[in-house]
Amino acid sequence: MNVVLFISDLMIPLVIVVIIAYGLAKKAPVYDSFIGGAMEGAKITFNIFPTLVGLMVAVGIVNIG
Repeated sequence: MNVVLFISDLMIPLVIVVIIAYGLAKKAPVYDSFIGGAMEGAKITFNIFPTLVGLMVAVGIVNIG
């Protein structure tokens, strides 16, 4: 059980290191790609935010009634 917990604690840092190493091996601009993806993710979040608020309000109304 301790081995599984140890491996699960290392998975996210390991994935990050593998992605960075792969980008560096391909000679891709890793930081610029990260910033571009983060900006795109923020735009998507702002686009779907009103829908999420509406869904949460609707579920709240259904749960009350």
